[in-house]
Amino acid sequence: MRQQTQVSRVLPFSLDYQGAHPAGLWLTHALQKYCFHVAPPLVSDAFPLFYALDQSFLRDLAEPMLLFPLEWCEQSLTAQVTYSREGADMQIVDASPIAITCLDLHKLGKHLTDAFKQHAPLHFPRQEDTQPLSLAWEWVDTVSDTDTSHRQPWCVSGELPMACASFGVLQTHRSENVTVYFCCHPGTQTTWFTAEIFAENAVQAIKNLVQKEIFLTVLAKSGAIDEVWLQQHLKKSAIIWPEISWAGKQILITSQKPDLRPASLKIEGYCWGLMTHLLYYLNTRYSSPDAVFHRLQHFGQKMRGVLSPFL
Repeated sequence: MRQQTQVSRVLPFSLDYQGAHPAGLWLTHALQKYCFHVAPPLVSDAFPLFYALDQSFLRDLAEPMLLFPLEWCEQSLTAQVTYSREGADMQIVDASPIAITCLDLHKLGKHLTDAFKQHAPLHFPRQEDTQPLSLAWEWVDTVSDTDTSHRQPWCVSGELPMACASFGVLQTHRSENVTVYFCCHPGTQTTWFTAEIFAENAVQAIKNLVQKEIFLTVLAKSGAIDEVWLQQHLKKSAIIWPEISWAGKQILITSQKPDLRPASLKIEGYCWGLMTHLLYYLNTRYSSPDAVFHRLQHFGQKMRGVLSPFL
């Protein structure tokens, strides 16, 4: 006699998402379009002022990646230009192509909110006829790094009230112990920056940064960024790989909010890749919540091996 598959393993999934990460919000929208039973997500207005990600490595590995609607995109960064001071002059020491997307999260959030209000699937399953799965995503500014085998950098990010970088270019100024990244913020005609400083303490980190010629120029022109502001926003910020864990029927993710450091942007791109794979796994028949988690965990381990040289 042919063995019958357990009914519970062929039921469609339902998803309850608790979190503010935009990739998780996108997943709920995608599942709703596929007629899944999805709890309407809570879309917050407290998004970062500037948001970017790099998922180009997914394309290079023949992994699925998202093409965002144009109305969600502020700009695409297509070049990284690196400068270094040679005597009294700034010299370009490197220029390379990149593929970084800057998103307008407020437009994305509004689109998702409107979609849940306006779209009613024709074949919406009852929750009792589904396999419930919960996704909780903690999206934080800083994650503690317990690895003391390497120097942990100090980091500060903010917005400058003037244009310091060209549209479509990630501008990098590098010197000993200090690297500063600048990017145009086209929506406000301002500049977003991230500074990474290696120093023994916060006082020395601020000193190293403000002595850097490019930042001295910024401080002279800016009425918003000064040494007091830098002291208030400076933090220890090593780039940490996202944590994925399993609790009952809930997937737990903890990840850092991205800044302009290239490794940080790649990890943020990985987070979106995680959700595209989760969408695929949830559409696969004969699966269970724990099987979905283990497949997601396997993808995470694979990507960590690929990206480890950049971290």
